[in-house]
Amino acid sequence: MELRRANKDDCRDLYEWRNSPSARQNSLDQREIPYEDHVQWFEGSLNNKNRTIYIALEGNKKVGQIRFDLEEINLAKVSVTVKPEEQGKGYGPKIIEEGSNKYFSETGVSMIRAEIRQENVPSVKAFEKAGYKFFGESKGVLEYILKNG
Repeated sequence: MELRRANKDDCRDLYEWRNSPSARQNSLDQREIPYEDHVQWFEGSLNNKNRTIYIALEGNKKVGQIRFDLEEINLAKVSVTVKPEEQGKGYGPKIIEEGSNKYFSETGVSMIRAEIRQENVPSVKAFEKAGYKFFGESKGVLEYILKNG
């Protein structure tokens, strides 16, 4: 698997993945995002020095994305989406593990955290398989942590 930085040509794919029924069902924000709002968010994201988006590729095929938002000097929050047609094929843990390692090496951040809906069992399993450890729960949202090193 290869990870590369997102670019303007990825806007439509991320929009479609984000608004897929499975992504919305498992997202903390379950509303459908209008395309115009997504374009504005995406363009801002590409220019945001505190946000990193990687596209996961298997050969030439896009299989997902992973995003890191720097929250504090040594802490980032992660969000991941597997392309709907590629779900259930084992890409989730690989994207999370490889993306987290790449982000650690590029930024020097010491910890990454994930927030996962309690009902989202596939994501819980994917983050655990990628080495994230359960940290706590609040209002049906589980928090997982991965420390660098």
